[in-house]
Parts: sequence; structure tokens; C-alpha cells
Amino acid sequence: MEFVHCDLAGLINPVVRDGFKYALCFVDDYTGINMVYFLKQKRDTLEVTQKFLADIAPFGKIKRIRSDNGTEFKSNQFESLLRKNLIKHESSVPYSPHQNGTVERMWPSLIEMARCLLLESELPKRLWAYAVMTAAYIKNWCFNTRLGKTPYKTLIGKRPDLSNKHILGSTCYAYVQNANKLEARSKEGLFVGYDKESLAYLVYYPEANKVERVKCVKFLEQNVCVPKIDDEIVLPNPLTTVDSDVSHEQTTEHRDLNENEDSGEDSRYPKQIHNKPKHLDEYALDSDLEDDVNYTVDYCYRVANIPTT
Repeated sequence: MEFVHCDLAGLINPVVRDGFKYALCFVDDYTGINMVYFLKQKRDTLEVTQKFLADIAPFGKIKRIRSDNGTEFKSNQFESLLRKNLIKHESSVPYSPHQNGTVERMWPSLIEMARCLLLESELPKRLWAYAVMTAAYIKNWCFNTRLGKTPYKTLIGKRPDLSNKHILGSTCYAYVQNANKLEARSKEGLFVGYDKESLAYLVYYPEANKVERVKCVKFLEQNVCVPKIDDEIVLPNPLTTVDSDVSHEQTTEHRDLNENEDSGEDSRYPKQIHNKPKHLDEYALDSDLEDDVNYTVDYCYRVANIPTT
């Protein structure tokens, strides 16, 4: 966090329900981690920068900030804030956005990812701020080939935990606090992201047109692995008579083959060892937990309704 790039995006339509029209992004030059904040007016840049400096204080001391020549970055209040925190302010040459290209290139990635999330989840466009925040969240957890690890682990020092990753716009049921005896204990909503200030989920209720922070949420996502079979399997016709000697001979042959497979001796098709990619070591997977079972593709094929003889 010694060298940080920042840039303001907006005016973005439609306006978010909370009144946000602009978004301010900070990108660390070394780790590539990005942090996005939302603004109602450009004059809120000073307050948002103060919040960013407070959020990043536990992880490092900023020495330089680079921005463009926007009026929000050239104000006396903004310059005074940087001098107070002993931060050098660098600005790009007018009409030379490539000099601040790190954050300039980050914005298209976040906006394109947010647009895809909205289209896939069929959420209204007025929730674009939550889609952008989720896109930044995902971006920080993507493996970085230059670092050999994720930006999240580089800055925080811990492997990202994928157990709380969920699909944007998926149906979920949020726990209702202080419900009466005969009222439902949960309320149906749509998952729209993660809260930045706590460990809560953000749940959107279309009927009430509001977003709430909820800690206890039950998701309906199901990770089902359906095997894809290229070759058509021809099942025997039960009405067709088969010679008993031939049937017994084929059954004995298949039994011998299965015994050789199980024993692992002189097997014609030895079992293949499946190793996960190296970059997945940077994540805390379900297989790392003691009570979980690692379901492989081979397992999915075995539980399918395929005749063995």
C-alpha cells in the first residue's frame, strides 16, 4: 500500500436507491487489490478518501497517491488531507490517461463484470452499486500470476475462504429477528453481495424495495454434478431371451474384470490420480475441512444409473 492509484467514475445512471451517482476506486500498485466506495456528489471525495485511509491503516502506510486532474482531486481540502497524512500527491498529465492506467484499466473490468452479473441474475439496473461491489470482491480473490497468490492473501496474509461464496441474485431465506410465535422465522429475498463493515450478507427484498444486512441466511444453491455421457448406452430388452450359458459366461468375465480393478493388480485400465491445480492451494476449499467429503468427477460417474454388466 505504499503506492495507490485512484480514479472517480460517474455520473452513472440510474441512480441507486441510496442516492449514489459516482464511484471512487483505489488500486494498490503492488498487490493489485482494489477498494470501491460510492458517492452522492463529487464533493464527497474528501470524506471517502478519509474513510479509505482509515480502512487501510492496519495493513500499511500510504506514501504516494496518483490521480488525474479532476477538480475533486485538486481542491485545497484534498491536498491538505494528503499533506496531513504525509502522502505525496502525483497527478497524470492532462489528456494522458495511460499515466494512471492501473486504475483506468480496472474500471472497465469492474463495470463489465458488474454488467454480466446483473444480466445473469436478472436484477434491476438500480442495484448496479451492489454488482460493482461484488465484482471488486471477486476480483480481489482471483489468482494473480505475477504474485503467485491472490491479492487478498498478499495484503491480509490469509487464504480466501470459498465457503461463503454465493451467486449474485440467488434466492435465499433471511432469518427474521423478534418474530411472533405464529409468524415465519425467515423471509425470502435475493442475495446481492457482502457487507463491507461486517460479516453480514446483503439481501434484497423486491416487494419492499429495500436491502438489509443479515447474518443468518440459508441459500438454495445446489452444486449438482451431472455426468455427461457421449456414447449411447444400449440397455438389454427384458423381453428378449438370452442363452443362459452365454449370459453366465459374460457375467463371470465381468466379475473377473471388476475384481482386477478393485485389487489394482494387472489392471488393463489403471486408476488415474487427479491432482487439483497448484493455484487452488491459495484458497480454503471444502476438502480442507474435517467433516466434508471431496466429491470428484469419478464419484459422480459411479453414482450414476449406469449398468456395470
